[in-house]
Amino acid sequence: MDINSEDLIAQSFLKHMDIHLKMRSKTNLADSYFVNYLIDEMVFCARYPSVEYIKKSGLAHLVEYKLEKIPTYIRPNWRARTIPELLRLSPQDIDKLKQWDYFNTDGILRYKILKKQNKVKKEHMELRKKWVPDTRFLCGNGYGYGWIKELRELNNLIQLFRYLEKQCKTQGNSCNRGEIGSLYKDYYVQLKELKYPQNDYYLYPKNLNEAHDRVSREYLEKKDAEKAEKCKKQQENYEKMYLPQLEEYVYQDNEYLIRPLRNYKEFEAEGRYNKNCVTSYYDSVTEGETAVFVMRRTDDPNTSFVTIELCDNRIYQCYGTGNRLPSPEIRKWVDDWLESIVKPRSKKKPKKGAA
Repeated sequence: MDINSEDLIAQSFLKHMDIHLKMRSKTNLADSYFVNYLIDEMVFCARYPSVEYIKKSGLAHLVEYKLEKIPTYIRPNWRARTIPELLRLSPQDIDKLKQWDYFNTDGILRYKILKKQNKVKKEHMELRKKWVPDTRFLCGNGYGYGWIKELRELNNLIQLFRYLEKQCKTQGNSCNRGEIGSLYKDYYVQLKELKYPQNDYYLYPKNLNEAHDRVSREYLEKKDAEKAEKCKKQQENYEKMYLPQLEEYVYQDNEYLIRPLRNYKEFEAEGRYNKNCVTSYYDSVTEGETAVFVMRRTDDPNTSFVTIELCDNRIYQCYGTGNRLPSPEIRKWVDDWLESIVKPRSKKKPKKGAA
């Protein structure tokens, strides 16, 4: 089959489907993609003859979305025989969209979303377009205006856009709708997390900037408290289940000493001063999945020197400042510690955790 010949389609029952126009628009794409798409479209048109009227009404994008598996809010009924049935709208709705010059895929998306909440007016369509230029963002299929995804659950989006427009006017020429939308999204997410009532007083504060700052402070305080409580439980579990055995591996001589890191502050300090990511190991250490020791000079026990990860009686990591390899002398000292202290003492008791 010569797919580049439009005569083949022009002579078939698909001649009214405008497939040849699609062929021209796809010629700049890879040949394999073009062939597959063309075949898929011909099959689709043959299966649903009403596609001819859909394309002629200016909704050809719906066919493309269907074939390329791009989700839309419209959810067309492809077995329908009329445009209203296809779009799941009434003839009156179709007339409105045509009068408002919104009878296109984007306008229909906006209208159907709005209709679920309110009686739709033209000003509502224009207001929504002002705040969300591309309706795909409302369907979770766009990029750049992601802030709206968090707000689709609100019962009255028109009220939201009117509120945001009012906040925008208070900023004058410096207004950036994307920034205001993102600011409100942060405010709303934190408001839900703090379990505030979902009423107009809290949802639409008089001054969004002040309300956002106030709620953000409260939100951060809550997160800090939750983190502190989690850290406390982790530390208690660590001290009860794993740290006592690790303390048995403490050793020092005239030059060096080695001991486990004992709490979160020590993990933070070791990561900061030895310039490594050991702080991220705190969770796995307190759950007994691995163990972290520090090696110091005996005459300077408070200064970071070498960080060691011990797991299953093996040295998994042994690094100096900035994750540099230690000298052969240091590495030999660590290996001797493993063979003479860790392995013999770990055999005396059943293993606890990773060490």
